[in-house]
Amino acid sequence: MTTIRWWPLRWIVALSVGALIAITLYNHSSVQERNIRLALAGLVSVILVAVWFFALSRVHGIVRLLAAMVLLFLGAVAFGLFSYEGTSGDLVPQFRWRWTKVGAKRIKVREAEATAIPVPEGAADFPQFLGPSRNGKLTGPALARDWEKEPPKELWRQEVGQAWSGFAVVGGIAVTQEQREDQELVVAYELLTGKIIWSHEDPARYDNPLGGVGPRATPTIADGNVYTLGGTGIFNCLQLSTGKLLWTKDIIKTHNASVPEWGVSGSPLVVGQTVIVAPGQSQGATLAAYHKAEGTRLWFGGTQSASYSSPVLANIAGMDQVVYLGPKALSGFDPASGKLLWESPWFPESSYPHVMSPIPLYGNALMVSSGYGQGSGLAQVEKTAEGNWQATEVWQNKRMKAKFTNFIEHEGLVYGLDDGVFACFDPDPKKEGEQIWKDGKYGHGQILLVGNVILIMAENGSVMLVDPSREGLKEITKMSALENKTWNPPTLAGAYLLVRNDREAVCYRMPLAK
Repeated sequence: MTTIRWWPLRWIVALSVGALIAITLYNHSSVQERNIRLALAGLVSVILVAVWFFALSRVHGIVRLLAAMVLLFLGAVAFGLFSYEGTSGDLVPQFRWRWTKVGAKRIKVREAEATAIPVPEGAADFPQFLGPSRNGKLTGPALARDWEKEPPKELWRQEVGQAWSGFAVVGGIAVTQEQREDQELVVAYELLTGKIIWSHEDPARYDNPLGGVGPRATPTIADGNVYTLGGTGIFNCLQLSTGKLLWTKDIIKTHNASVPEWGVSGSPLVVGQTVIVAPGQSQGATLAAYHKAEGTRLWFGGTQSASYSSPVLANIAGMDQVVYLGPKALSGFDPASGKLLWESPWFPESSYPHVMSPIPLYGNALMVSSGYGQGSGLAQVEKTAEGNWQATEVWQNKRMKAKFTNFIEHEGLVYGLDDGVFACFDPDPKKEGEQIWKDGKYGHGQILLVGNVILIMAENGSVMLVDPSREGLKEITKMSALENKTWNPPTLAGAYLLVRNDREAVCYRMPLAK
């Protein structure tokens, strides 16, 4: 009788446990890095155990054959029951039941008649990414602070196509972007009812096994038109009332660029008569401006390719500038000519994505942040005596790391999700980004400042209100709005909260403070 050779298994188990403990205790630069190493260590351990059992263990051949058959059977069952659905924001693999429906079917609605859509009582415009001022700050109305006593009223809930886009709302029309089968769509819904008013289709599809399916940018509405940028670079101008296509461009082909790894993601920025976008991975075309009515290209420029951030308009030392966080630097542009005014290097050797939009702060300062362990920084922009612009790095640290979320400044402090955990820090140059507190794991979601409270759209689909306070996390109230992974930014159009993910959208009428 052959004796089973156990000692290799003991070594494999001991080494595997030691490796998992060491990886868990090691001070990683990011949660994502830790999870990747844990996954690799687990995979290597499983492979080594399999090699031991089938090649080195001396277990009887019939037993090994039966074990192989059982493993194949279990694998087939798992394959039949579960389907891979990408990862969480922390790069944890996610699976769903294979029969779970994902991705809405094609729809037949096209252009609509130019009819007046009723504007619901208490509605307000939310015309672009991060709201009217593109900074995540809303002046009101004030929300009620107890959703158990005064629960938000669900007006409608329905299936939508896959995408990480948010809603833009003007009047009674809410517009978002979706992927339905092989078509990329812009869809307009009636805010009060969720009824589809019109849709526009383009034969395009962006798909990434980790990042998901569909467009990534939020529409921008200005002067009766909708500007959208699809995941593969299709740039459309549509009439808000009817969905009529006024003009379209393929900014990837126009600029001899390539689609970034995680898709074209920056939301269009309207400045005067121009609409500004980031045209993919193209040398010498960080940003490009088009005439918002005619679609003719007015300028393009910059020294780096595009990232996943959205351009922002900021007044710096009395001059309006378009500021943008690219893959290698924070830059400022003249919105009229596209001239590059200044650049401040930002992890120029890193290949990690930069997503957050720059935050204009007091004293002509701009703050940026990136995930994957990179951290935050503050740059001071000024005009020299010779008339040139320059940016000087004031501080940089690894205390606040924004992977998807955009931070918000309130009363001198900055709030945001630091690698998925809500945190507060002081951007003052003398404090060098000192962390005040860090508490509350909400995942890689999004936030809005509504009056004097912060609304958090958590990655798990929950919505909550918290008090922005130097004293620590003060959660006021919460509700479960969606199920499954939610990376989409929320929209609060007055009293109407629109949230969505890659499966469904829901609209609530929020209770207001009395």
